[in-house]
Amino acid sequence: MTGIYMASGLSKRVGAIENSISLLGMLCDRLRFLQPSMNQLIGAMASMEQFSATGYLVRCRDLLREGHPFPESWQRAVHESTPEIGKAQAAILLPLGEVLGSTDLDSQLAALGHARALLENRLADARSYRDRHAKMYQSLGVLCGLAIAILFL
Repeated sequence: MTGIYMASGLSKRVGAIENSISLLGMLCDRLRFLQPSMNQLIGAMASMEQFSATGYLVRCRDLLREGHPFPESWQRAVHESTPEIGKAQAAILLPLGEVLGSTDLDSQLAALGHARALLENRLADARSYRDRHAKMYQSLGVLCGLAIAILFL
């Protein structure tokens, strides 16, 4: 059971990175073509089904609704989601809070593009790690289960 849980955790990590890459791409597109305020943009993205389970995005939206400024809301939401998304992913996302909504459009788009590129590198590493270790964790789980069953016989 533990091995299957560990393998599942690897897949969840890959999924979280893929979700963030998709989110940053959509943020980039919407900023480029619609140029909404950060409150509008984060609110719209958090209400989309594909991002409704993205903890830091939903938390950021909630903090914005409470009247907190965007940079504080973003950074607080990402910090609170670090256990879920991992330290490396959080470190990539955190600086966006200082750029989005407070610099010119080109700088915002460049920051989003840079963060996406960094996340794509993390995704390649996470997929490689998952592919190398997931089967081992599953086998380990099965072997531990068999060992416990033998002990109770």
